[in-house]
Amino acid sequence: MKECPTCNSTYTDESFNYCLVDGSQLIPPKDNSEASIATEVFTIVRRPFESLAGEGSDHKTKPQSRKETLLRKSLDLVRSEADNGDAIVKIIRKALPEQLYDLAVEAMHAMSKGSDSSDPACDAVEVMFAPKHWNHISEDFADYCARRVLQSAASSGAFIYFGDHPPEARSSALGYLGLYFLSRGNEVRSRELWSAARDRHLVDTAISETCDFIVEEDESRVDSALALADLIETKNIKAKIMSDLTAYL
Repeated sequence: MKECPTCNSTYTDESFNYCLVDGSQLIPPKDNSEASIATEVFTIVRRPFESLAGEGSDHKTKPQSRKETLLRKSLDLVRSEADNGDAIVKIIRKALPEQLYDLAVEAMHAMSKGSDSSDPACDAVEVMFAPKHWNHISEDFADYCARRVLQSAASSGAFIYFGDHPPEARSSALGYLGLYFLSRGNEVRSRELWSAARDRHLVDTAISETCDFIVEEDESRVDSALALADLIETKNIKAKIMSDLTAYL
């Protein structure tokens, strides 16, 4: 067990070297009493984004823009098609920059589920779960996305292709989904998703890119980015991001 000398958060996972709340280096506990991980520990990802992703979803009260009207008409046209995955992903990609999150969620749910059709759910997850969108995504929808991605794993632990998308695409999607759940304080769900990824390198790439995003949005949060980077297992990725982040100290 380790603890933070600054905020007194405790950690039972010996792989952590830095506090996920304030970035301080962890030390052995002052006594031998048992303690659980503080509830604030896993706010490391959420905290940096609380003021970075906009002021909320006030777009819901605005009248439909011309682009939203066209995108909704497009979705209505393609939702009944059997092989509609690629078309729906294009709609999602155009909806997110406009902060049309309700439309993006609706489009994701409308995605074709036919076993014989190409289903780019993983690509959609990679787009929708970029850190700048997290504040606008509900945990229920994230659970839905996680189940869709995890369904690509065949029985007996072997991986199958999900339409035209190889296992590597799922590993990256699982990386971003894990980060999302970590931002909500759900460490168990986060580690479950990361452990299901075939390629840890791609999970760590997602973590590294999130660290970059943190400091690009607010350089004063470099300690938070460093603490997050400490979760990376791939040595060369961890070495590079740590080196990059030290430039902000």
